[in-house]
Amino acid sequence: MALLDTLDSWIELVPPKSDPQRYGNLAFRDYIKLFEQRANEVLEQLLPSTLHPAIQEISPYLTQSMGHGTRIDYGSGHELSFVVWLCCLEMIGFLQYSDHPAVVLRVFVRYLELVRKLQRTYQLEPAGSHGVWGLDDYQFLPYLWGSAQLRDHARLKPIAVMDAQQVEDYAPDYMYFGAIQSIHQVCVCVCARRGADMDSRRRTLFFFFFFFFLTVELNRGAVLPFPFLLLALRQSVDLSMNIHQCCSRSQECLIGPRSTRA
Repeated sequence: MALLDTLDSWIELVPPKSDPQRYGNLAFRDYIKLFEQRANEVLEQLLPSTLHPAIQEISPYLTQSMGHGTRIDYGSGHELSFVVWLCCLEMIGFLQYSDHPAVVLRVFVRYLELVRKLQRTYQLEPAGSHGVWGLDDYQFLPYLWGSAQLRDHARLKPIAVMDAQQVEDYAPDYMYFGAIQSIHQVCVCVCARRGADMDSRRRTLFFFFFFFFLTVELNRGAVLPFPFLLLALRQSVDLSMNIHQCCSRSQECLIGPRSTRA
């Protein structure tokens, strides 16, 4: 947690550039360069001296988990790099099997807070324009692990993701709701201010309800009929295009159409 807090504090050391940018803010390259230069230092503070020989091997997974400095983008591949880094920590004996709940519910959640801040601060481009697996342009695991977190919840049902007030109330405690809140803030709300049709917004929210139901059942070990999985895949693809169009319009509203950006 202290390592991620340190990375968060470095954002203040590298403020975004104020001049118009074409794709993302160029200050992000300076942030990544600073991170790469000091990665070994923060890892030496995290790990005991007996594990320092492993730093050279595991450091690239951590530095690549914040986004791509050259392309100024972020996607689920960078998210996966962070998870691989966590796996490396377990392989070298720093983490144990008993740490898994805390790793997901505290460390990974703190990581999500950090990368979302990076996305907002430096206007990072999505690394994959249609959103991986038809969810959003940046993250994937919050939906999978978030649904597992809610698997046996006594009161919260999949339909709750359609209720904006419940999303707001439960976002601080549940990853799935936090991911949907992020979608509201980055995409849907901006589109609504631009006059996007409400039917598009309802269909987007319905997709998250549908995926919540599907992943909760899979987390329970349900064996779903193959035709149902095909239907789920088709719905995922169709609605991911709707989400992508919504996010694209939002981005143009915030930083201008690509054809006119400086």
